[in-house]
Amino acid sequence: MKKLKSGILLTAITTLLAFMSVLYISSCNNKAPSLSPTSCENVVCQHGGYCNQGVCLCPTGYQDSRCGTKWNSKFVGRWNVVETVTSSDTYDTIGAQRYYQVVIDTTAVPKEIFISGLRGNGTYTDVTGLIDSTTIGFQIQAYIPGNNGNFTIVGGYAQITKIKNTADTASGIYYTDYLNAQSIREHDTIKFIMTK
Repeated sequence: MKKLKSGILLTAITTLLAFMSVLYISSCNNKAPSLSPTSCENVVCQHGGYCNQGVCLCPTGYQDSRCGTKWNSKFVGRWNVVETVTSSDTYDTIGAQRYYQVVIDTTAVPKEIFISGLRGNGTYTDVTGLIDSTTIGFQIQAYIPGNNGNFTIVGGYAQITKIKNTADTASGIYYTDYLNAQSIREHDTIKFIMTK
């Protein structure tokens, strides 16, 4: 009889320990996950970006904490331009100024912009700007209006000098190559300031 009581007691203790261990293990599994600052569990990166230690690493052309903003979006709008010829093959054009507006728009490529109206000429549409990797400036690409070589924008650059949520002031230089009224090829360097 003593053996029977000790067997029942041993079975009861074993059953109780088994039940408690199952309860302990299941309670551990039901705890809320602790998200560390380096966790990527709830981080969604857009446009092909990926999460590394809780931070989105964005592909070229996109920025912000979730890669949702295109680089070119900050440049979009109407800009007032003041430009001055700082160097020229013709002495009397040095110091000449122009005041006009350009319109900058996005392209399908997030690191490109179209500049329309450069030099105050409405027919100069879609001059391309390539935004640099720092996203605070752009390179002006070569542009030949129409199909003639009488005038060429050789290239140039612009640097953003004041940034809020969108760019609102830029300055830079571009270069031209053209045939003057006497059919002599000339080269100008033009410095500009653009403001929104």
